[in-house]
Amino acid sequence: MGSKFGLACVVCAVAVAVAIGGGCGRGKLERAVVSGKVTYQGQPVAKGKIRFIPIKGTQTPMWGAFIRDGGYKASGKGGVPVGTHKVEIVAWRTKSDVVETANTPRSDLSLGGAPMGQQYLPEKYNTKTELEITIPPGSGKVVRDFDLTE
Repeated sequence: MGSKFGLACVVCAVAVAVAIGGGCGRGKLERAVVSGKVTYQGQPVAKGKIRFIPIKGTQTPMWGAFIRDGGYKASGKGGVPVGTHKVEIVAWRTKSDVVETANTPRSDLSLGGAPMGQQYLPEKYNTKTELEITIPPGSGKVVRDFDLTE
């Protein structure tokens, strides 16, 4: 009798959780994979980071991706949440005065793997970004290139 009561409690608890959570995936954050190219003064950005920061009533988490050899793809956990986002882009040049050898760690990498070289993009693309993207519901995939100039 005790195991039937315990099973009934579990079933009841699951039913309540589904009812509260909306059930069948409702309430799940809709996302889209966002990819593209990033250039600065006509040249591909070798390494950097792109961040999508929600604005204008978009109630979602910030999202981002690394830029490598001019390309990026924000696809983790299904991509960037649907809505309007500010776009911040940073790019690094490695320190030219450091020589890599087999016994010397690379100076442009921190322990976490983030580049520590010189950030060279104007602040209008990062700390005072003027860039924006809107990801409409049902997009699935969005391709957005950023051609940055002075």
